[in-house]
Amino acid sequence: MFTRNESSSAADIASQQIIVPELQKYFPTIPILAEERMEGASLLPSSDDTKDLPFTYWSVDPLDGSAVFDNKCSEWAVSIALIENHRPTLGVLHFPRFEITVQAEEGKGCWLNGKQIHVSAKRPLSEWLIGVDLCRSVEDEFVVDTLLPLIRKFRYVRNFPTVASNLELLLGHTGLWITNNVRNWDLAAAAIAVQEAGGVVQQLDGQPINWKSVRMPPIISVADKSLLAEIPS
Repeated sequence: MFTRNESSSAADIASQQIIVPELQKYFPTIPILAEERMEGASLLPSSDDTKDLPFTYWSVDPLDGSAVFDNKCSEWAVSIALIENHRPTLGVLHFPRFEITVQAEEGKGCWLNGKQIHVSAKRPLSEWLIGVDLCRSVEDEFVVDTLLPLIRKFRYVRNFPTVASNLELLLGHTGLWITNNVRNWDLAAAAIAVQEAGGVVQQLDGQPINWKSVRMPPIISVADKSLLAEIPS
């Protein structure tokens, strides 16, 4: 789909121009929330200020991980999810460089390249590699008050600025990922995948995720709910 020297902005648009018409063709009555601006009656407002998304819609990130893509790294993905009754019920994540496709459906499990997968907490969180989302757009207060105490408590930390962090969790490589820099389309497919694999994705304050909004509050993903007790308050 993409050339090696293509910029993320061009690749984002090219990917979305493929995905959106297909969704409109097969699901003409379901509106679409997509990261890139496009003309179309079925597209929902994608501003960070949007807080009144409908009960049912598609959430599309045509290329999650722009900085990763631009730097010729491999941890970028295409993310598509169906939101129904204000929660993800179907999700697909495709990682072209890894030739990995993750599929999940509410009540039916999570599948990686056709094989059902499960996550579990096999050791204390202090022994896990954990993932954080740390970049210049993350507020200083969140770094100091939340990320630094977490980093100092646990063994190893890796910066995961993309949905690939949740792939690593699904693969059993990490036990936790935390972010304060995520939009609806970044998270929706990964959330249903982790949940259907047995993990937990929720707001950092313990509340369920509000899928009526574009901009998400701080989010945490864990391989097992028992790990939440080890998170510093």
